[in-house]
Amino acid sequence: KNGGDTHKDTLLLYRSGMDVEGIAKARSLTANTVAGHFTKLIAEGEVSINELLAEDKQQAIRDAVLLTDAEERRLSTIKERLGDRYDWNEIKWVLAEMERDSDL
Repeated sequence: KNGGDTHKDTLLLYRSGMDVEGIAKARSLTANTVAGHFTKLIAEGEVSINELLAEDKQQAIRDAVLLTDAEERRLSTIKERLGDRYDWNEIKWVLAEMERDSDL
C-alpha cells in the first residue's frame, strides 16, 4: 500500500458518511492525523470546507488571518488572536481553503 494515498483512504471513508472521529477509529489513527488529511483534501479541492466547519467559524478565522500582517501570518499568531474557541486544525483548514482560492 502506498503511504502517499492515506488521505485518499480517509476521503473514501468520509464519502461513506464517517466523520473525523469515526475515520480515526476505523483506521486506528489519531483524530489529529485524520484532520491533517482533511487539510490536504481541502487544499486539493476534494472536500469542501463548508462540510466540515460552520460558516461563522470560517469567517472568524478568515478575519483573523486577514487582520494578521503577512509576515506575521504563522499558525501560532493566528491561534493566539482567535483563542481557545478554535482548534489548530480548523485554522489549518481555513488556511488551506484560502490558499487554494488565492485569498492569501
